[in-house]
Amino acid sequence: MAASQISSSAADKAEYVEKVISWNVKMLLASKGLSQNSLAKAMGIRGSSMSVKLKGSSVWSVPDLIVAADFLKIRPEALMDDDLMRQIESLEDKNTVVADVRPRYFVLPVPPVGLEPTTHDLKGRCSNH
Repeated sequence: MAASQISSSAADKAEYVEKVISWNVKMLLASKGLSQNSLAKAMGIRGSSMSVKLKGSSVWSVPDLIVAADFLKIRPEALMDDDLMRQIESLEDKNTVVADVRPRYFVLPVPPVGLEPTTHDLKGRCSNH
C-alpha cells in the first residue's frame, strides 16, 4: 500500500514539474519575443512536437531541459522554479486581468461643426479660408 502511495505521489510531483517547465518556457519565449518554432529548431524537433510538449502532452527530458535553457539563456533549474507561476495563479480571478497595462484614454465630446480651430499646413496656408 505504501509503495503505491509513494509511486502516485512521485507521479503527481513529476506531472507538476512538467507543468512548471512548460509554463516557464512559454512565459520566457513570450517575454523574449521568441517563437515556439525557433525553440523547436534549436531542440531538433518539429514545431508540432514543441506544441505538444508545451501543452504538457509530452515529457521534457533532461537534454530537452538543457537545450531549452541554453536557448533561453537561463540556468536549467530556473525552468523548474514555480515561484512566478504560483504567484500569478494565486492572483488569477475570472473577473480580472493580470498585468493589464493598457493605457486608459479619456474621450472628450467633439465640438459641433463650425467651431474647429484654425489649422495651418506645412506651408503656412490656413485651412479655414
